[in-house]
Amino acid sequence: MAAARTDPNPTADVAIALVKVTTERARRILRELDKEEYEALTIARSLPKPVSWAELGEVLGVSAQGIHQQYARLQRFATRSYRRMA
Repeated sequence: MAAARTDPNPTADVAIALVKVTTERARRILRELDKEEYEALTIARSLPKPVSWAELGEVLGVSAQGIHQQYARLQRFATRSYRRMA
């Protein structure tokens, strides 16, 4: 990144490689964050007195339905990811 920023005339190949590397890195980071968010929500919902969807939604600034849907999406993602790892 630093080399591309300081090069007054970067080539198309450099630009394409930079886009590819940063996009792959961003996707990896987002996958890791999705897994961590899923785990955090699972813990909150698995307590002896589960944190309600409404409470979780309020903390995150979304509706109870919105956070529940987000959790369902994360659950599908996590399930697929874990199956691939097995």
